[in-house]
Amino acid sequence: MRRRTIGLLCVVVVGALAAQAAAEPVAVRGLVFRDANANGRPDAGEPGLAKVVVSDGLSVHRTGADGRYAFEADTDPAQRPGQAPIIFVSVPSGFRAAGPWYKSAKDAGDLDFALVAEEQRLPFTFIHMTDAHIPRAEVKGRKVYDAFSADVEKFKDRMKFILSGGDDCDLGDSDPRAKAVADFERYVVWTAALPLPIRHVPGNHDYLGVRSKTPGDWDPKDPNFNLGLWLQRLGPTRWSFNYAGYHFLGIEMYPSEPMRKWIKADLSAADGAPTIILCHDAPAGYEALLYQPPVVLVLVGHHHRLEEKTQGRTLYWIGGALGGADVPYGYQVVEVSQEGPAPCYRRVGEDRGIILRLLKMDGSLLKCEGYYYSDRDDLRRVEIRIGDRVMPCELARERLRTVFRGEMDTSGLRPGPYKVTFVATTADGEVTHTGQVKVPAPK
Repeated sequence: MRRRTIGLLCVVVVGALAAQAAAEPVAVRGLVFRDANANGRPDAGEPGLAKVVVSDGLSVHRTGADGRYAFEADTDPAQRPGQAPIIFVSVPSGFRAAGPWYKSAKDAGDLDFALVAEEQRLPFTFIHMTDAHIPRAEVKGRKVYDAFSADVEKFKDRMKFILSGGDDCDLGDSDPRAKAVADFERYVVWTAALPLPIRHVPGNHDYLGVRSKTPGDWDPKDPNFNLGLWLQRLGPTRWSFNYAGYHFLGIEMYPSEPMRKWIKADLSAADGAPTIILCHDAPAGYEALLYQPPVVLVLVGHHHRLEEKTQGRTLYWIGGALGGADVPYGYQVVEVSQEGPAPCYRRVGEDRGIILRLLKMDGSLLKCEGYYYSDRDDLRRVEIRIGDRVMPCELARERLRTVFRGEMDTSGLRPGPYKVTFVATTADGEVTHTGQVKVPAPK
């Protein structure tokens, strides 16, 4: 969605939220404990864990020396009227949740969180998937979502988790109610069956019904309206956790003062740990929070393109689209090491391939840049072919891919459109990718 449309939608969403009655604070309490037998219950000899962050997405609290916490929880402005606050534990490094990592404050009794100790170390890898747009990618018989599931099954022993960047359903903000709900429910069922832990943040199309084109189709009191269904099925819209010394933080794309305050408090509680932020698109006006230490990387989607750049002192990566147009259906594999994070976008269902990042004419000079990825270190060379001309590319090995760059003088070619073929020669054959340029007339 274009920026001017996003601005309008932000007004619509904020207006919808403002119309909702504020809920009264709720007293919550519970225990965060080391669950030695992973049964989800605090048994004798299983100690509480001190200084673990527990939050309602508005305020941040630490457990005491005995692992217990207690505070007055408020309802996030994005929640439906009458819906109780959602409480989550920011799982510390060296642990995983043994059961739910978030709970509703309406649940009776103490809200306890069981954590199981596990070995975590650098380097580790995870998947950044965004813009699934279920079921958009299934046109012409494509099985993109099944292929992604198969890829995750193949990678499950190498990857630690999945971060999903929003726009889960196709056009849930404007689609008819029945389709919006069905598409979103299909996303929930599909991702729940993936063999890796997954965290989600909402995209603009996940605010169901806020731009409905059918009068009377959505009732603002419908429990599924706006982010109502999201909160019921996927939990909090903002969260944090830690893995191997890195802090991960998920936020919405629309700016608000409550979210700004929560981000500051959460980052402060992370004690300077290098931080990776997931959002559908970076909230406007948050530069001072997002683009300086301890934040090392911001992962976004929304734009249906691939881009890697630096914003201030922070890496900023736009992660393509699993189910959107204008970019190969795919996802990012991210490796995190002592040197920091490194990306590799992969096409769904392809063990090896070529991703093109630059292809343009500069006068008569053809310039290109891209990379080759494979599960094997089998690349020998990459060539550009246009007409009857062949030019080898320079290669630079990175952690998850081999970058190639090349330039070709097209002087002497007849002006007009040309197919450009990139050929990666490997130990057991060739991998090709094509693009198109227009060779200009000589000046």
